[in-house]
Amino acid sequence: MPDLSHPARVAALRVLKDRVTVEYDGARAEAEQHFKELRNSMGVKSLDVLMPAGESAGSLNISGPRRKVTWHTEALVDLVDRTAPAELDEEIDPAALEDRDLLALLKEARPDLIRRSVKKAFVKKLDEVLSDDGTLTDHTTGEIVKVADVDYTPVTGAFSFTPGPRAEEAVLEAWHRGELAGVGESLVPQIEQADEPQPADEVVGPFPTGGTR
Repeated sequence: MPDLSHPARVAALRVLKDRVTVEYDGARAEAEQHFKELRNSMGVKSLDVLMPAGESAGSLNISGPRRKVTWHTEALVDLVDRTAPAELDEEIDPAALEDRDLLALLKEARPDLIRRSVKKAFVKKLDEVLSDDGTLTDHTTGEIVKVADVDYTPVTGAFSFTPGPRAEEAVLEAWHRGELAGVGESLVPQIEQADEPQPADEVVGPFPTGGTR
């Protein structure tokens, strides 16, 4: 068998990679529908991935609903101003750069050009205690203050796979034992075609001596 040139080897592996990638993407999309049901109906969060003979190939984590917080900036700033004023940042509103009276700031204060915001690190801490109703407690008054909207994205079945230390060995051993039925189907037609016995040339004759055709 002749050795493949470098260009031919690269081209062959690219074509095989593309075929397997398409098969992988399809298998992943199909799996997500299954994992979505597992997460929603049974609360399954993770799975141990085992090959048919029991070898571990790693672990799989199914994504849960994701929390999305939309802060009400003005309400949040007012609350933090009362409860933790040191956690506020002040900066000049960009609109000030277009203000013809900007030079007057040298003579007198212009508080209307100051914009306040809560420090990002403190917002992250508040997120940890924010209720699903988007409220925080004003600890100076005991008042419940609405400062955000909270939504949860639905479970989609999205997942992540983390190969174990013996993942490659376990998968390849299962492959060579013929235990991974349906895996790599995109390559099977080419392999089967190459292995199929070719029909023998048809032989006609011999004819009896003196006979005619």
